[in-house]
Amino acid sequence: MPAPSMDLFKPLIALLAIVNPVGAVPFSLAFAQGLRREERLRSLRVSAFLAFSQVLGRASIDVMTRLMGLILAAMAVALLADGLVKLSPILASATLR
Repeated sequence: MPAPSMDLFKPLIALLAIVNPVGAVPFSLAFAQGLRREERLRSLRVSAFLAFSQVLGRASIDVMTRLMGLILAAMAVALLADGLVKLSPILASATLR
């Protein structure tokens, strides 16, 4: 039985690496057994890059979410303070500053 072409499995490996990079390692190792050394190294580099980019992407999304939450909280405090000043002008008087 001839070895299956890598072109047939590239989309499957890429999808598995994107969805679950750690779970894709056994699949990529099994598919890479019939490949030449250069092809295995290239496949390993691509898989490592995809796993790293996914972890980095998740971390950056978490950072951006927290940053946007802080900006939203600061805007809420500013609007609340402005509303309190308009509600009670004595808060904005020069004697209290």
